[in-house]
Amino acid sequence: MENSTATLNIEADAWGALCNGGYIKFYDGTIPASPQTAIGSQNLLCTVTFDNPAYPTSASNGSISLDAIIEAVVTADGTTTWAREFQLDDTTVICDATVATTSADIIVDDDVLVTGNTLKVQTLNYTRPAT
Repeated sequence: MENSTATLNIEADAWGALCNGGYIKFYDGTIPASPQTAIGSQNLLCTVTFDNPAYPTSASNGSISLDAIIEAVVTADGTTTWAREFQLDDTTVICDATVATTSADIIVDDDVLVTGNTLKVQTLNYTRPAT
């Protein structure tokens, strides 16, 4: 089954709405097997708060993107390799994502984080698969 563009846009917008006012928590180490897997020895390095709305523009062709850079102060030293996104309640997991300075789900300005510096999320896109 393949979904129409209209359906993909509705689904992508709904996903984006889950992020409203929520959080992206950046970790070092290996990304868990799934978002349902508990975080183990990975260290929390930084927490970024989504704006509300997180994605101010509607989806196009099943994709939504942040319109502006979002940032936060780094709370621990380390190299971020993945992030977990949470809803506003800071408990309900939305997804896990890869993190890097290029070719990742979340593109950051620097993946080597130093306490007190600022982490800037340059790009965060979500695309709803057609099938």
